[in-house]
Formats: sequence, C-alpha cells, structure tokens
Amino acid sequence: MKLKSRNLQSGQVMIASVIFFLGIGLAILTGVSQTTLRDLQGSQNVVKSRESYAVAEALHEDVLYRLQNGMNVSATENLTLNGYTASTTVTDVSGGKQVTSTGDRDSYIKKVSSMVTTGMGVSFNYGVQAGEGGIELQNSSSILGNVYSNGPVTGSAAVNNSNAASPGLSGSATVSSASAGGAASFDFSADGRYAYVLSSNSFQIVDLNNPTTPTVVGSVTTNYGSNPYHNTLVTSGNYLYITSLNSSNLDIYNITSPTSPTLVMQLALGGSGKNGRIANGYLYIPLFNSTVTKIVNISNPTQAAVVGTISTVANPVWVTINGNYLYIGHDLNGNYGSIYSYTLGNPASPTYVGVMPAGTMYSRTYTPYIAGQYMYVMSYILSGMYVLSLSNPAVPTVVYATAANSILEPQSIDGGAGYLYVGVFNTHNTSQRSLDVWSLANPALPVKVSTTNISSNGGPNTVKVKNGAVFVLNGANNASSAFQSYGAMGSGGNTITGTVVSAGSTGSVTRINAAGTAGSMYAKTITDSVVTKDAYYQTITGSSVGGVSYPGSANQATSSMPISEATIDQWETDAAAGGVLTTPCPYKITSTVTLGPVKINCDLELSNNGILNLSGMVWVKGNVFIKNSATINISPSISGRTAAVIADNPTNRTSSSKVELTNTSTFLGSGNNSYVMVVSRNKSASLGGGEFAIKVGNSISGKLLVYAPSGMIEIENSASLKEATGWKLRLKNSASVTYESGLANLLFTSGPSGGYQIDSWQEVQ
Repeated sequence: MKLKSRNLQSGQVMIASVIFFLGIGLAILTGVSQTTLRDLQGSQNVVKSRESYAVAEALHEDVLYRLQNGMNVSATENLTLNGYTASTTVTDVSGGKQVTSTGDRDSYIKKVSSMVTTGMGVSFNYGVQAGEGGIELQNSSSILGNVYSNGPVTGSAAVNNSNAASPGLSGSATVSSASAGGAASFDFSADGRYAYVLSSNSFQIVDLNNPTTPTVVGSVTTNYGSNPYHNTLVTSGNYLYITSLNSSNLDIYNITSPTSPTLVMQLALGGSGKNGRIANGYLYIPLFNSTVTKIVNISNPTQAAVVGTISTVANPVWVTINGNYLYIGHDLNGNYGSIYSYTLGNPASPTYVGVMPAGTMYSRTYTPYIAGQYMYVMSYILSGMYVLSLSNPAVPTVVYATAANSILEPQSIDGGAGYLYVGVFNTHNTSQRSLDVWSLANPALPVKVSTTNISSNGGPNTVKVKNGAVFVLNGANNASSAFQSYGAMGSGGNTITGTVVSAGSTGSVTRINAAGTAGSMYAKTITDSVVTKDAYYQTITGSSVGGVSYPGSANQATSSMPISEATIDQWETDAAAGGVLTTPCPYKITSTVTLGPVKINCDLELSNNGILNLSGMVWVKGNVFIKNSATINISPSISGRTAAVIADNPTNRTSSSKVELTNTSTFLGSGNNSYVMVVSRNKSASLGGGEFAIKVGNSISGKLLVYAPSGMIEIENSASLKEATGWKLRLKNSASVTYESGLANLLFTSGPSGGYQIDSWQEVQ
C-alpha cells in the first residue's frame, strides 16, 4: 500500500510538472505570436502609410505640373490608383495658390502641401548685355560687372600702354626679414587678392586689393628658427606649401580664410626641398644636394603623401611644368648644368623622354619663364640669359644666349604683356641691383628696353607678375625687406571691371580697360586696350595683356536676349487683364498711387515727388516719363519679386514706345532680389534710326533694370543702375552700371501662360 501510494504521488507530481511547463510554453508561444502579429501589423501599417503618401504625391505632382505649364486645374482634383484614393484642393492666396493633397489608404492619411506663386524666372548674367548695335562708353563712364555684346565694345578714353616696357614703382610694404639673405619667396592666393611672403621664421599676408598700396594684414610663425634660408612657398587652391633648406619637411597650410592660415600637416621629405612646382594634384620638389626629385600627392592636402621619386644626376635645383612636360634643371658641378625632360601621362610616375646635355649652358640657373614655344633661363654663373626652343619639347635647344656678364647675377624672372621682368641681384656692386625689362617682340631674340634701379631696398630676390602688376620681393641684411608693386599694365581707357566679350565674326574691343581679378577679354580683334587677365583673340594691336594671350582663339557665339518677345507679349496681356485706364490722358501722377496689373491707354508721367507703388505689370500704350524726384517702389504685396513698366504702342514703335528717366528719380525694391524694370519696345535703333528707346540720366539711382531688346539705351550724367540690356547701349558723362549677383535669379510677377513658381513643398499634418 505504501509503495502504491508513493507511485501515485510521483505520478501526480509528474503530471503537475508537465502541466506547469506546458503552461509556460503556451504563454511563451502566445507572447511570441502576439509580438509577431504586432510586428506584422506594424509593417503593414508602414506599408499602408507609404502607399497613402505615394498616391498623395502622385496627384500633387500632376497638379503642380499643370499649374506650371498653364494647363487647366480645378479647385478639387481626385485620383484613384489601385484602390487607393487621393484628393487635392487648390486655394487662391495672396500672390499665388496653396496646393494641398491628401492620400487615403484604408484610413491611413498622409498630406502634402505646396505654396506656388505666379510669375516667371529670368536670369541676367551680365552687368550689360547688348545686341548687334554694341556698346559705346564715352567720357569717364564705366561698368562694374561682366559685359556681353553681339556687336563692338568701344571706349573713347585714350590708352597708354608704355608702362609695360617701363613700369614705375606704385606701392610698397615692409615685411619681416631677420635672415641674412632677407625675405626669400612669395606666391599669391588663387584670385590674386593676397600675397604670402616668406621670410626668416614666418610668412606675412599682404593685401593686394589695391596694388598701389599693398598692406600687411597678418603674419604666421613657421616651424623653423632664424636664418633658415627658406626656398619655396607655393600656393594652389586653398592651400599653401613651404619647404626649407635647413629642414627635410614639407609644411602645408589651409588658406581658406586668407588672412588666418592654419597648419594642417607636416610631411617628411627625406631631404631639403627647393623650388617646387604644382600640377595635376601633385607637388614636384627637387631635394637640394641630392640626385632625386620627390613627387607628393596633394589631391587631398590634409593627407598629402610622397608617392614617387625621380632619380637623375646631381643637384636638382628647379622644376618647371609646361603642358604635359616636366623639366628638371641641374647644377652638375657648379659650372655647367643640364635639363632633363619628362612626360606627365602618369603624373605620379613621369616618363623620361630626353636631356639637354651637360655643358650646353653655364649652371646655377633659376626657375625659368616659359612663353609659347620658348623657355627663358637665367644663369647666375654666366650672368646672362639663355633662350631655349621647345619646338621639340623632349629636348630643349639653346637658340640664343646673351653675352657673358650682360645681366649681372640675375636672381628671378617672370613675364607678361609681351615682356620679361628680370630681378638682378648684383653681389659685386650693390648699387646696381635692378628690375630689368626685356621685350619679346621677337621671342627668340629678347631685347632689354629698360632698367629700374632698386638697390636702396636691398635688391630683388623674387619677381612675379600678377593681375597687371609686377611684384618684387627685395632681400635686405636687416630686420625688414620691401615688397614692392610696379605698374606694368597700361592705363586709361574706359573701365569695365569684369570680363568683356564681343561675340561673333566681327567682334571687336577698342580702348577698353578690362580691370579687376576677372578682367579677361574675348573678341576677334582687340585694339588699344588693357587686359588685366587673359586675352582670347585673332588679332591684337596696341594692347597689353597681364595674363596669358591666346592668339587664334575661336570667336565667341552670339547670345540671345534674356527675355523673349513672347514673354513681353504675355506681360502685356496680364497687365490688360487687370484693367484698362483711358483717362486722364496723358496719365499724370504727382501724389502716391498704387498700380498693377493694369494697361494705360496713353502716355504715363510720374513727376514732382510723385510715388508709384507697383503691385503688378503696367503696360503703357505710349511713352513713359519719370522725372523731378519721383519714386517707383515695388509694393510689399509682391515682396521678393520684380515688376515692369512697359512702354509699347504697337502702332508706333519708331518715334513712340520710349522711356525717359531723369532728375534724381529713385527706384526701390521690396524684399530680397526685388527690382523695378522699365521696358521699351521702340525699334528705331535696330531699323537704322536715331531715336533712343530708353534714356537714363541726371542722378537716377536705385534698384533699376532697363531693357530695350530692339532699341538703344542711353545712360548719362552720373546715373547709376543695376543692369542694362538693349540692342545698343551708350554710356557717357560718368554714368555707371553696377551688377548685383541677385540678378541671376529673378522672379517676375507674371509669365507665359500664367505659369507658377514653386516656393515650398513639404509633408504636413
């Protein structure tokens, strides 16, 4: 009985255990199942939510497309897609429409909303743009901005280009120089605004915004002590590179903030670098008193690395690069030198292609200057100049050498405007240190044309040409050196501070001074002009070029006007849709009036302190006169946009349809990139007549744009405006046009087919 009882109890315990674990298992299974179901349900919800958003977006895009392209759109639009639904409401708001789309997928709701404004975008990319009539600048008129013309660009002021042959000292700055040899090297920021001048244990930052008054604006202490005999400072993009004869390192500085350089890394070279040069994302640095030139990959300057070595003969002293060729100059034994040539098909591993044999020229040469098919090499030992032909770029050939001791120990050379500028550092006679100028009228036979003595400043260590000036760094055996600027470019001419383009097969620029860091010039013919930067032409006479000359350049393509006739037609249609005024006639405003969109069926006159607030396009079927301290404002109701007053009598576009703006009238925008435009559809000039389309004068100022696609615009007497586009333009008597960057992206109050501009697009609750 006891045994039977114990067996019974054991069975009960076992059954209880099974039931217990079965319960736990069911609980776990239930939990996992519920979690899985919740996850599955959640995933389904996410999918439904996304499907709801997708169907809303689909309808939203369709409605916006139709609005932008002037197609019919109802106040409510609906879409059913694969059983899902979406609806869009289009509501009129001030200045445009509010578009809201709602997607519904099994009661999962998503909304998308956009604000669109009426109007069209227009870009003005030039301060002045002209058609075939071209541009005339008379008296002391000027343009601050780029110029594009389908016709000639002509100035009236005389140009003097004699400075290129005999530059005069225009400015000087004192830079630190504790070393015995004085300040040694310098280079420029990419835009030429700053020079970085290397001296003993620091480099100075010199502001060259006005080359006649170079100003030291900062100083950075380097990793080297006094008397380090620095040899190389070169810049590329936003970085600056320094090597020194008493160091085996390359120091790299970030100059993104030009006046506050920061050291980003120091790279071991294994020797003392000297006279490095940069090309294709690589820095090539000869190591002094060695037989190698190092190749440094600087594509990412913060992770620069030595990636190769060029092994040659003893004492590489300079590197220069011309197109796809790299040249290394050597000082073999103190008396004779050679030049080794390489191709840069693989810039990390240049290929040897030839050598100019030793003994061809006396050694201790300095980094040469290359112009066209010639290399100009200064020899300190010869005290003269070698001219090397590069007709076979693999093996430069000496075609001319000056007599020995004709240039007493030249130290540095650079070129521009058809001249060579040579720094002469005469150690035997310190009173004969100078800046010499050699003409390249015959590039194979340079001729010295002038000498400027600069011995009082210690003598030139480095000479460089930039933005139309010659800069000279003078070494001195004391605590300071002189950094000088010499005016090598011409003077005079009517100034255009920017790029000048005269397009087409008859394009020409005459008596124009293309100034500023963007002062390049493009034309088939350039005559009696000053080009601060580069010149692209087929014929050039009586002109100086501060940058690179490109003879034989293709003509620039002519350009169409930025606003089409069809667009102006639409503006007039939009104006007339706002109402038509027939009285009084002429329509005179002498108080404060708000107009637009509206059509005025006769002349419009705004005068005697009258104020016109533009709330849309105004079409004047006649002439427009704005004078005597009148003001035109863009109304705050269209803030951020531009509206126009259009003078157009379709039955008379030769002696009518004109605009005259005089006597201190003012033009004001509202918000960012907001301007007043005046448009004339007068065609007299393009038809050979003498009538002006728009005349601007007598201290007109403000946010004014003038546009006459088939007529002549005349700007005179201290008038100042932001942009002018016409078939022909004439500026005179101190008139000026100053371009503003916002003109590249303007929004007008109306446009073709009632189009819309999208201001916002976002998901909403």
